[in-house]
Amino acid sequence: MILNFGSGGTLSQNQLKELALGFELSGQQFLWVVRAPSESPNSAHPSFENDDPLRFLPDGFIDRTKNQGLVVPSWAPQVQVLGHNATGGFLSHCGWNSILESIVHGVRAYYSLASVC
Repeated sequence: MILNFGSGGTLSQNQLKELALGFELSGQQFLWVVRAPSESPNSAHPSFENDDPLRFLPDGFIDRTKNQGLVVPSWAPQVQVLGHNATGGFLSHCGWNSILESIVHGVRAYYSLASVC
């Protein structure tokens, strides 16, 4: 599963922590492109734009999930990840490019209303 909310899709700090804990508890393998949270929901600009986005994850999350997932700060090559045969799902902000890329690569997409939709 790849989680990527696009360049303009930001989550609040609470949403970021809840999503992290949910994936940890699920046992699902993941690749998560994390951006710094925003204090205002659906904002295209993070409130902590210059901060390391990994610092907003729950304490110990990276270590506890190191065999389950990979967390990447800010950006990853989404098209290449979607094209990889190990990618079975995509949690997205429902941006037009993300929708098209998931369709082209045949990856089932799930859209988050908590982001910019």
